[in-house]
Amino acid sequence: MVINTEWGNLDTEGVMNLYDAIVDLESQNPTLQRFEKMISGMYLGELCRVSVLSPEVLPAFSSKFGKSLQAKYGVRLSLPTALMAKIEADTSPRLTASAKALEEAGLAASSLRDRALLREACVNISTRAARLSAIGVASLLEQQGTLATGEATVAIDGTVFECYPYFKERMEFGVEMMMGKARASQIDLILAKDGSGVGAAIIAAIAAV
Repeated sequence: MVINTEWGNLDTEGVMNLYDAIVDLESQNPTLQRFEKMISGMYLGELCRVSVLSPEVLPAFSSKFGKSLQAKYGVRLSLPTALMAKIEADTSPRLTASAKALEEAGLAASSLRDRALLREACVNISTRAARLSAIGVASLLEQQGTLATGEATVAIDGTVFECYPYFKERMEFGVEMMMGKARASQIDLILAKDGSGVGAAIIAAIAAV
């Protein structure tokens, strides 16, 4: 039997923060797909945009760069997740690649503090997304009874898992946090293009034999 969990529609209202609530409220489908809005590539950039433009965060940036952020990313879904990925991939001491990416995006010249703060926001958002995704995986393994043995291969589709810096490693660590190191070491998270579709096709083919 193939079961599509549709976990993107899991109601996570109880664990949403202020920025999650804003993203949800301003979306085209408020109150729906709340889990998806916390973990998917479609919404990570929006979470970053809402967070850094909030009154709690924006004043921490230099005045010129902060105003540039407001002007460039004042519209919903205007900050791409791909920009977050470029910023997080930059591990140079002065975040020079991030400076170049921000300039190419049309933002005012940034200070090292500006870049460090923006990178920290990206890290927090993507790390949370990875750990929430890990919770989803571990929960399904528990429902399946796999947690008792810790032996499973989990096929994961999506450009965030495939391309976002450190996302796979953070998911693996999230699974380890919940299952323990020994059992988590036997859980393989692998990239699978169109994983759900291919999996369903294989199971259907086996059932037809």
